[in-house]
Amino acid sequence: MSSHRSRVLKRLIVADVGGEVLSAVQLDVKRNAVVLQRHLSVPIPESVDIAVPSAVGRWMGQVLTEYGFDRLPLVLTAARGAVGLKRLELPPCSPDELPPMVAIRMSGQLPFDASSAVIDYAVLGAAHEAAEGRQAVIAAGIPEAVVDRYREIADASGYKLARIALRPLATAALCSDRARAIESGGALLAVDVRDTGSVEVVVEYGSGMRFARGVDLRIIDEADPTDREQLVRRIAIEVQRSWMSYRVTEDSPDVECVIITGPDELAAGVARQVQTTLERQADVLQSSTAVEGNTEGVGSCWPLIGVGIQYLEGRDFIDFLHPKQAPDHAARRRQRLLGAAGIVIVASVVAWQIGHVMLGRLSDDLAAIKQTYDELAPQRVEVIRQRLRLEHVRRWEAARIDSVSQMEHVLTLLPDPNQLILGSFSFAQESDGIGWDRRAGRWDQGAEAEPVALIQFGGVAVDRRVADGLRATLLKDAVYTLVSPIGSDGPAPSDTYDEKFGLRLMTSAKTVGDDAEREDDEATNRVIPNGESY
Repeated sequence: MSSHRSRVLKRLIVADVGGEVLSAVQLDVKRNAVVLQRHLSVPIPESVDIAVPSAVGRWMGQVLTEYGFDRLPLVLTAARGAVGLKRLELPPCSPDELPPMVAIRMSGQLPFDASSAVIDYAVLGAAHEAAEGRQAVIAAGIPEAVVDRYREIADASGYKLARIALRPLATAALCSDRARAIESGGALLAVDVRDTGSVEVVVEYGSGMRFARGVDLRIIDEADPTDREQLVRRIAIEVQRSWMSYRVTEDSPDVECVIITGPDELAAGVARQVQTTLERQADVLQSSTAVEGNTEGVGSCWPLIGVGIQYLEGRDFIDFLHPKQAPDHAARRRQRLLGAAGIVIVASVVAWQIGHVMLGRLSDDLAAIKQTYDELAPQRVEVIRQRLRLEHVRRWEAARIDSVSQMEHVLTLLPDPNQLILGSFSFAQESDGIGWDRRAGRWDQGAEAEPVALIQFGGVAVDRRVADGLRATLLKDAVYTLVSPIGSDGPAPSDTYDEKFGLRLMTSAKTVGDDAEREDDEATNRVIPNGESY
């Protein structure tokens, strides 16, 4: 495959405006063939100043549009006479080392100033390798002013210039199928003639151009048959000279056959004259196994079709618009760093955008949650309050403290009413751990503690000794614990009862007296439905 930096074109227009005639073809490069869609060959009118590139380009754009050419990438061809061409044999090296090596070798072999030249090359196939593994290339240099002229022509035509090709290489590619068909392994000589009198002679061998020479002959009067015959003879002479120049080159395979391309009548006359002069079979090219479509009347447009065959066969080619250059490793490193930095920047921006969007959504969700929380806060407090109330009731019921037995037990321990009279009696049950936790700032039911009963009573006694005796009696069995003595809410002292008293007692006993014994017996024998005692 081609190692050239310019892209491979699948649909293209190839044109030649190097002389006094515009030749152009529109091609489609398929997988197995090049399809010729349309072609033209039109003389440039005298009203168009050939020396002005923009004038030539505007006229060319109009003609291509009139002939139905599509707006496709444009390839312009440079003739052999416009370039300096050289076959070079180079020592083995990497592809990156070839551009500077070719530039150095070509700098002293161009017929014009090398400092203002555009140099490109095409690597030849394995059949062209020299001895000791040296590789062969076809190198060409063209003045930069010519490249600028082609750019101006393309810009004025309205077509995008994709490549500046070398016409002799296209001619060689066009005849490659005939060259490969030579059984003796010899070379093929191709002669490209045009009505203007220019002729190019190309030697194709081993799927690569071996030799190329160009000559510009001017017709004195095309309408005069004598001059036409003179042109044919002059072309045959130049072909013979080219053949002789090729023969003296080192390691040149012999020419086995000749192919002529050009206007039918002129090409036929040249073929007869060359066959006589060189004593080789000479034929006018009428078709190609690599070309499909109507090729009738193609004439001097045949070499242009060779540009499409270069893409079809994957040949390395010359492109003066995008010449091969040594890679700039520092630039590649910079490009990688810039690319990496660009990726980081883009990823950061994308991440920031995504984060910003997600933050906005989360903020909206948080605001909605806070609003819902504020709306449900009163209901939540009420639910907690009711839950604590239920817990309080549960613990009260679970305590099973018999307040009646507690009161009866206390009353049985009272002395004779002539000695002591009760003025007040109250009973309460407490269960710790349920309430508002101020430190935590929340309602808390706490750990479930053992419930206790608080008994509070007071009255009057005949004297202090009787009141102290009652207290000692209640505390004797350790059933009750004295919380604190209190003032009495009972009747006022009188002549008989002159001592007021009050007690606050605490007990965890659920029952006392005979009821306590019965409770213990029942607890021993009580069984819950699943068979476990409680």
